[in-house]
Amino acid sequence: MSTPVAYCLTVIVAVMATVKIFFQNDFMRRYSRNIADMAVYMIVMFSLISLFLSFFLDYSEKPHAATIILAVCWGASTAGCQITYSKALSCGPVSLTVLITTFALIIPIIYGVFGWGNSISVTQWLGLALLAAAFVLLLYKKNSGKQDGTDGSAGNETEEPADKKPISSESKTKKYAVTGTWVLLTLITTLGFGIGNVLSTQQQLMYPAELNWFVFVSYLSAAVTTAVFVPFTGRKATIRPSKRLIADMVLGAAALGIHNYLRPMVSVYLPPAVFQSLASILNIIFITFVGLAVFRDKITKIQWIGVGVSVLSIILLCI
Repeated sequence: MSTPVAYCLTVIVAVMATVKIFFQNDFMRRYSRNIADMAVYMIVMFSLISLFLSFFLDYSEKPHAATIILAVCWGASTAGCQITYSKALSCGPVSLTVLITTFALIIPIIYGVFGWGNSISVTQWLGLALLAAAFVLLLYKKNSGKQDGTDGSAGNETEEPADKKPISSESKTKKYAVTGTWVLLTLITTLGFGIGNVLSTQQQLMYPAELNWFVFVSYLSAAVTTAVFVPFTGRKATIRPSKRLIADMVLGAAALGIHNYLRPMVSVYLPPAVFQSLASILNIIFITFVGLAVFRDKITKIQWIGVGVSVLSIILLCI
């Protein structure tokens, strides 16, 4: 693979991540009424991804037990944080949710110091400092008394029918605001993504040739874990099949499957710092545009400064 092709595929990786977020968020805001609905969506998406990845497995070579164990742990972690991720996307700004969860890359950096004997460079320390500043800027809200979600309206589960009337502009503004519920869900998601990054990196350090097996077992495990979780929610799924609902599921799963298939392939042909920073920044740009244009996110001037500081911090963290 030539370098120009690798750069083009990096753009596609970022686009696929954006497409997945779009269809996932469209489903959550249109059809999901409770946590069981979210779980059903995840089960279908994880299962479709597993089916897609099964065509790329080398069945003549069986994976090591460590790969299977790490994959099962990854699947369990992902099953949980994808539920919180979906909830965060549905009750807060899409662009800021995706941006903050990108901060998960600091977890493998910190773990690498203790678990893999890595060291943190001066630029990465500066990146961590800027990341902390960006976090404060992104969560800044001028009128916290009106947007703190203390009335419990943000993030509540309802049993309203899928054809409910559009919410008013006032409630829409509140729904997309920075609330305590949204912050907690986003932080849990970021932690889950970070743990997943540590597990996948550990697997690559041990058995890099078994990447396809790791990803396949991971998503299969995530599907099973989510299915086991559903009965404990105490909720019944309210979604009913429709053309748009099926499209959201299938296209979201296809986008994530392509993303996860291309990402490790492309990362081999570009310097890690270049690939990680370019993919993350492109993802932020694309998602910010979609959030503003499609989901009507409201981003203040201070939060825009936070976006800029975040981009700079990601570059420094990847150097």
